[in-house]
Parts: sequence; C-alpha cells; structure tokens
Amino acid sequence: MRQMNSHSPGLAAGHDPVDQPMRRGARRGYIRRTEQASQQAPQMPAANRRFRAREGVVRRFWRDLVERERAVSNPPWAAGAFLAASLIFSMTWGGHATSLGNSISALGNGALAGLGLATDRISVVGRERASMPEILSAIGLVKGDSIAGFDTDNARVRLEQIGWIESANVRRLLPDRIVVEVKERQPFAVWQSDGTFKVVDRTGVWLNGLHPENFTFLPHVVGPGAEDRVTDLIGVLDQFPVLKSRIRASIFVAGRRWNLKFDNGTMVMLPEGDMTAAITELKALENEHGILSRDVRQIDFRLPDRITMRLSDEAIERRKAGFKASNKSKRKKG
Repeated sequence: MRQMNSHSPGLAAGHDPVDQPMRRGARRGYIRRTEQASQQAPQMPAANRRFRAREGVVRRFWRDLVERERAVSNPPWAAGAFLAASLIFSMTWGGHATSLGNSISALGNGALAGLGLATDRISVVGRERASMPEILSAIGLVKGDSIAGFDTDNARVRLEQIGWIESANVRRLLPDRIVVEVKERQPFAVWQSDGTFKVVDRTGVWLNGLHPENFTFLPHVVGPGAEDRVTDLIGVLDQFPVLKSRIRASIFVAGRRWNLKFDNGTMVMLPEGDMTAAITELKALENEHGILSRDVRQIDFRLPDRITMRLSDEAIERRKAGFKASNKSKRKKG
C-alpha cells in the first residue's frame, strides 16, 4: 500500500481532502446569494440622489463661506451678504428661484436693510435728454432703502411712462447697487397741427422740450393723425431718395391719405391705397419730362385709371395771353 506524504496539500494539518471542494462550493454559493441580494435591494430614487448631491454642494458652499469669513475681517454687511448669498444659491440650485422674492419679502425690507442689503448707488446708463429727477422718482428708491425687496418690473413700467424713455431695463447688483439701462426716443419728424409745431419720434410720441426750429432737417408732417402715420409714409419715401429730398411738407388728409408738397410748390395728391405705385409713376414723369420743373401746380393720382394735372395761375395767364396773340395774328392774316 502506497503511503501518502504528510506534506501533500491534501493532508495539510487541519484540512480534509473531502472538505476542500465543499468549502469552495459554499464560497461560490455565498457570492451568488450576495449578488442576488444586491440586485433585489431597493434602489434609491433619482430625485433623492440629486437632492443628496445638492445638499452636499450647499454644505460645501456654506463651509467655504465660513472659512473665508474667519480668514478676513468681517465688513459691516458681511452677515447680510452671507444670508442673501446662501438664500439665492439654495433657491436657484433647488429650482425655486421664482419664490425668491416672496421669501425675501417675508424677512422684511427693514431687517434686510439693517443686515447690509441697503441701496447705496443707483447707476443710470443711456440717459441723454430724460430728466434725472423723473428717473429717480420712477425708480422709487432712496439711499438706505432695502435692495432685496425692490420690484424691478414695476420700476421698469414706471420708467417707460416717462416721455423720453422708449424702453428700460432695471437690475439689482447685490449688496447695494441698482443699475438702470434706458433707451431714449429719437426725433423722427416735425408735426404741425392747429398752428403748433412739435418734434415727435417714429411712433408719434411728442418729445417735450425740443425746439422744432432746430430740426428743420426732419420730415415735416401736417394734420391730425399725421404723427401716428408718419412711419408708414417715410417707409415708402425712403425708396425714392431723390424725390424725398425735394418734399417740403406731407399733409395728412381726412385721416386717409397724403398730399406731398415739393420745393417748387407742386402738390402731388397720393391715393388712399397704393402710395408706392403712384410715386413710381411720378418718378417716371420726372425722369422723362421733368414734370416737377414745369408750371404744374397739382398732380392728382387719386383716380386709378388716370392722372390729372393743373397748371399754375401764372402758366394759365401766359397761355391765355398766347391764345389771344394767336387769334389776333389769325384775324390780321384773314
């Protein structure tokens, strides 16, 4: 009989050659059971994982702020700035930025101003002619008022009610600054009505404070409602720059159509409908016949199937005199 070596791996002290396969099998079974248990374990919802991730970021944010406050001397507004920054960061990160204004209002404007969120500077950008006192009155803040409870939308609406301001944008820059950006209206035409002259913008808003005699280079429109329709007229005339440069006044008639008075005194009566087609015909007459250099007092485009013209009084008298001379000559020959 062959003897087994006591140093063989199968006869090592405390080991049974039959037990080793069973131990390895038990180990494999344990691994399988562990994997099954991990697969069957309930997974954390995605919303909870995102919440915990955000919570960790917020904690790190606060910790960094605290360390910075300890490293430097605390300014008077540090506590207020810390509170506001924490609140804004938390609300924005959590997707609740729209309720930020309500949360701040709940704290009380006076308390926030005491914490350092008080108005110290109001910067206005883009102002040239608008009154600064009017702008400040529309903003409705004075130095020391709480900046946190300030309603920028209401301030913008009030600013745009000022005659010179076409549009406005209002922003808060924490901890203590308000920035106002304004776009002012631009002079577009001189409007004459009831014997008075006013400078208006392209929407017809009267620009108070401007002297019309300083804007003779602008289009001159006349009549009730002309200020509201001047943009449409100029949009058409811009297609005919040579003719436009010779127009001295545009008269709005009966709230429906325009008459154009040229530098030689000729009145061109445009139709109520297609102004572009009528001015195109006028341009052709001027290019081919120099109609605006002749003794024509009025050119009427109101009828769709014809153009009528009226001579000036001087031209009519000359023609009458010419007819008389022609008739005398004929009688002498006869």
